[in-house]
Amino acid sequence: MKAYFVALLIASSILLSLVDTGNYEVQDSTKIIVPDFAEEPHICGPKTFSSSVRSAFIRESGLEKYSSPQLYLTKEWVVVLKDPYCLNNLGMIVDNSRIESYHDFDILSGTWIIEFQTGDLALQYLNELHVSGYIWKFYPMVEQHLALRYEPDDPYYESGDQWYLDNYGQNGGTSGIDLNTQGAWNEFTGNGIVIGVVDDGIDYDNPDLSPNFLSQYSYDYCGNDTNVMPVDSYDDGFDEVDWHGTAVAGIVAGKGDNDIGIAGVAYNASLVGLRLVAGDCSFEYAEDYMPNDEAVANTLMHEMDVIDIYTNSWGPADTGTILGGAGPLAIAALEKGTSEGRDGLGAIYTWANGNGLDDKDQSNKDSFANSRYTISVGAVDWQGEQTWYSETGSNMLVSAPSNNYGGDPAIFTTDVSGSDGDQNGDYTSNMGGTSAATPMVAGVVALMLEANQNLTWRDVQHIL
Repeated sequence: MKAYFVALLIASSILLSLVDTGNYEVQDSTKIIVPDFAEEPHICGPKTFSSSVRSAFIRESGLEKYSSPQLYLTKEWVVVLKDPYCLNNLGMIVDNSRIESYHDFDILSGTWIIEFQTGDLALQYLNELHVSGYIWKFYPMVEQHLALRYEPDDPYYESGDQWYLDNYGQNGGTSGIDLNTQGAWNEFTGNGIVIGVVDDGIDYDNPDLSPNFLSQYSYDYCGNDTNVMPVDSYDDGFDEVDWHGTAVAGIVAGKGDNDIGIAGVAYNASLVGLRLVAGDCSFEYAEDYMPNDEAVANTLMHEMDVIDIYTNSWGPADTGTILGGAGPLAIAALEKGTSEGRDGLGAIYTWANGNGLDDKDQSNKDSFANSRYTISVGAVDWQGEQTWYSETGSNMLVSAPSNNYGGDPAIFTTDVSGSDGDQNGDYTSNMGGTSAATPMVAGVVALMLEANQNLTWRDVQHIL
């Protein structure tokens, strides 16, 4: 045992003789000054950052996003030191002869702001430090183009006609009874989200719809072709082209910030037209223009690997005497959509809860709006009151703005172009019902999915 301790003491003495705590090595090629040893290891630098901060650093350090003048003329750079060098003062690591000044960003461990004497040597020198293993991330401190809080420049938004997006009390409304989208638009506008509008067609030539319209995925289940342009499909004595779906499309994803017309709730989302509920739809065993179960099912599963949200402003007649509506194929389609859509996260189905309150109808009776797989949407007016038509029911999940009595503000949105739609011109001020409220919710969901594409269909319902 004694011999063991003697051997241990000898080995320890040899190891201690090799350590020189005042010794530093000078790297000849880059003149990087680094200590021979690191301080006692403990967590520092990027390991202490939140996931959001780490992600932001990774994004900003992608040097391909910067212009040549920004990379080669910028003197001030942000640098994050790697572990264990993040424990040290920057002056122990860099060649101070190349640097004008530096200071730490004290709320983020190992993060420094360096001002170089000239911008042309900064990128090369920092690359050398990065390759040598001392730096985790770095990027130039370029100017950010800031502006006052953002809102689109579309004239009907700026004029206050789209009160459902920004209600500041115009036309006797109650301030704040709106979708509160402006704050969200600073970061999210629906980009990358695809919305299927199940309706009577979309006028894809409308200048506020054409930029977001995806013809390659659209389909007319009435005519069994890919042209979803609306027609005059009802033998009602009026020369009026079906405009309902065009109005819905404008509410959910009319192109915004383009100096014309309106802004949709998710104005950079993509639109797919699914023409299903129109007067010229003819299906065996179907009554009037209501499609059959198979057509509904096929529509609700249409391009399921592409479409994120299906917005539905239709259902069985709101007479108060009809129970059901969804057939077994449609129910199976909803189940499939929520289990397999969006790569297994589940497609989102928004559904109008019905306009039959005055006829004592209730949304629970509608097996589309009452499905656990759909988001049932009711309507409130510009003062936050339940509208005279919006049905009640335990299935109701959320309400959104719409019209109320005649003379009250309705919903301003896109119309069939020219004089063939609801009103002359490309826009209408007459849209309403739960038909108008439903695409608003679909637009809000699009903003949610852009912010977090990992949300499941149940997550979306709980958030709402």
